[in-house]
Amino acid sequence: MLSDFKNLSERIEETKSLIAVYDQNTDSFSYHGDIVNYFKVPLKNEKLWDFLRANNIASSEDCDEIQAVCRSLNKENASYFGEYLFGGHCYHVISFVYADGKVTFSIKKVNVNCGENEKRDAVSGLLGRSYFCVNVNEIMRANPDKKYSVFFFDIIKFKAINDIFGFAEGDKVLAFIGEKLRSKKYPIPLACRESADRFAFLADVTEIDENRLIDALIGEVKRYELPFEIYLNVGVYKVQNKEEAGHVMLDKAMLAQSVIKGSYAQSINFFVDSLRDEMLSEQEITGAMNVALSEEQFIVYYQPQYNHSTGMIIGAEALVRWEHPYKGLISPARFIPIFEKNGFITKLDFYVFEKVAKFIKRSIDEKFSIVPISINFSKNDIFFPNFVESLENIRKKYDVPSKYLRIEITESVFIGNNNAVNEILEKLHAVGYVIEMDDFGSGYSSLNVLKDLEFDIIKLDMLFLQEKDENGRGGTILSSVVNMAKWLGIPVIAEGVETVSQADFLKSIGCDNIQGYLYSKPLPEKEYEALISASTIGALIPQMKLADKLNFANFWDPTSQETLIFSNFVGAAVIFSYDRVEREVEILRVNKKYLRELGMNLSEKDIIHGDPSASLDD
Repeated sequence: MLSDFKNLSERIEETKSLIAVYDQNTDSFSYHGDIVNYFKVPLKNEKLWDFLRANNIASSEDCDEIQAVCRSLNKENASYFGEYLFGGHCYHVISFVYADGKVTFSIKKVNVNCGENEKRDAVSGLLGRSYFCVNVNEIMRANPDKKYSVFFFDIIKFKAINDIFGFAEGDKVLAFIGEKLRSKKYPIPLACRESADRFAFLADVTEIDENRLIDALIGEVKRYELPFEIYLNVGVYKVQNKEEAGHVMLDKAMLAQSVIKGSYAQSINFFVDSLRDEMLSEQEITGAMNVALSEEQFIVYYQPQYNHSTGMIIGAEALVRWEHPYKGLISPARFIPIFEKNGFITKLDFYVFEKVAKFIKRSIDEKFSIVPISINFSKNDIFFPNFVESLENIRKKYDVPSKYLRIEITESVFIGNNNAVNEILEKLHAVGYVIEMDDFGSGYSSLNVLKDLEFDIIKLDMLFLQEKDENGRGGTILSSVVNMAKWLGIPVIAEGVETVSQADFLKSIGCDNIQGYLYSKPLPEKEYEALISASTIGALIPQMKLADKLNFANFWDPTSQETLIFSNFVGAAVIFSYDRVEREVEILRVNKKYLRELGMNLSEKDIIHGDPSASLDD
């Protein structure tokens, strides 16, 4: 879909528009207007997207989008406007309007042969996206013996340039890039400013490698005089079919770039077919979501939670996955942000809640082992009218005790509007739900949340131990949070635990409850059921011993995980050497709790250089 035309109404061709009506209830079309003259191909009552695809009038992507729009419009979202490239050279405006189960839309041609001033971007001097897409095919048809690639890039953290140096400086950067792309130095016959800081160009790569071309271009851009270097992320589509629509080629380059967007480590990425196969467009996701819900394509996975000291399973978290009939398993990272934006997330969260309630009911009836299961709810959900009442209707439908259904809410929900949130928490507590705060420590007002709001469990964000932490501050912060929660009488579960050293460190600071890939990935229902049914809850799992995993040489490295564990160990600890021949003991290191336990007002230096028998039992 394209959207960078200006004064569009002035350029719609003075021809009769084609009027089409799609009936959502019967999944059928009717058409009005001079159909034969419009498309130059007979059109009966088949579905418009099937007709366009079968006659190679529009790209498969545009056909999919038109289909998705027709099926997704409803009384809350009753209109849509789009511009599409038909036949690789002619744009059409389509206006969609929903009413009473029917989508009526008109199609009109757009004349793109406007003046030179209007088709060029004023800042960069490059073409706009529409003209770029139209001319890509013309250039390749005129040069059948040459090899071409389409490139798309944006500037990493361009917003920072505008924020720090002002918009005038930002425009200078864009103009500088436009100048480089227009210069005859590179084999670039066509370039455009797609939007904002996003650029695209067609390059003749008959005699130059794509990587060399990008390295040269990035080198030029980096020479722009700013206090920090400018970095680009570039997606490349090596053209296979020169008759493919220009905007489809550009979409493929953009898709390749999206994989590395924001990365400083990788500056270039090439399109492969699997990218298109694996990813759905936002419009496709929006168009398919209601059908997916009704057909129960969304499935619940369960990630168990363990006590690291005992190996007992103490609970689980319900996580949603989308098992698409054609695309396979779709990552939540792809569809959850879209659902949060369009409001569908609330329907999905209640769906997951019901699936979990149904599973627990079956576990009770069949006398399986049962632990509480946490279900995620967003800010959209908890302010949904009659949120608590809706949960209760589902719970009572399956006659499941509320103690088995934990309500997990992200910390960001608690920021601001505390009175309204507290009212909801009080209602949840009144009917027996346990409330967990997810991602604690990832926000900016965690301490205020601890002070003001009544929740029951903290789920600790493990980012503190995942990133490089040379001074050990992350571990110190985690230790403080766990101690603070302990003083408040609030249990802590650490999620995202992936390594033994992380788990043992958490154990050393008094946090035994963990969730993460160290013990188990999220499991489909049948596998989770088999796990908890294999033995009674709390059966010991072979423990991963601290001594088996630590490298004692690292105790002398102040930045090591071993030193972090030793310094923050929950009890008094001492490292000493013992000479078996001479039967001599030498104290090497002690932690602060060891000094406090002695209660003798001695310093670490006093202990190390003093008589070991004064502090060690024979």
